[in-house]
Amino acid sequence: IINYTFQIPLKILQKKTSYNPSLSKENNDIMKSIKLAIVALIIILTIVFGQEVLPWWISGLISFICGFFVINKRYTAFIFPFVVSGLTWIVLAFFKEYNAEVSISNMVSEIFKNVGKIPIFLITGLIIALVNGFFSLSGNYFKRVVSPQPTYRKIR
Repeated sequence: IINYTFQIPLKILQKKTSYNPSLSKENNDIMKSIKLAIVALIIILTIVFGQEVLPWWISGLISFICGFFVINKRYTAFIFPFVVSGLTWIVLAFFKEYNAEVSISNMVSEIFKNVGKIPIFLITGLIIALVNGFFSLSGNYFKRVVSPQPTYRKIR
């Protein structure tokens, strides 16, 4: 018979989550929403202002950091930065195209047999959304790899 009586103290090895038992469920939901809103704001600001000085993939590194430190669930780690960065990129591309003297999307559209501006915006938004989603998911998985898990020793 295998007995699992010895275990490392869980306070040391327990993963940090956003759940706080002293708060009510409504307050925990509000805290999670605030965290996601802060992540969204950071990603949006990185895409809008960081792209002027840094490379286009810098928002992916920010998503990795957010996935590592803030986002706890795997599906949220992919979907949330995917949607936020994709929509932000599409809107930003539209406004930059609107104010430009030369239409780059028309030039790219001509390369692909005149598909139009909208598909070009959607494709570029999809690319940046996939990059940010996978970066954030990688950060979340990396957090799971480096954070210690409770281990149990077999005692006979």
